[in-house]
Amino acid sequence: MTAMMIQLTPAAEQKLKDKIGSQPGSIRLINDSEGCGCVMSAVPGLRVIQHPEEDDFKLESDGSISFYMSRRHEVFFEEALKLDVNPVGHTFRLSSQSQTYSTNVQTVDSRS
Repeated sequence: MTAMMIQLTPAAEQKLKDKIGSQPGSIRLINDSEGCGCVMSAVPGLRVIQHPEEDDFKLESDGSISFYMSRRHEVFFEEALKLDVNPVGHTFRLSSQSQTYSTNVQTVDSRS
């Protein structure tokens, strides 16, 4: 199995650091199908987490933030991803060489 990689722009890394804040945390990339009715209609999302879940694996990253993903979401994403800030909505833009997954990736802090 090839390792998955997520490249962060400096703006994206800073925005994530601001969202994580001073508490310990990392980021989980998800394929959010809640309320969609179908997993194929799901949208990518980012969750600030305290600890990875049992079936999570770590993505390679060129930044200082740790990224995780559930093994069951791996099929929805390409092996090399790029995360940038969308300057219009101040959200995130997730893309790969062949597609844009979303220009409005939402971040939710799910630490307790």
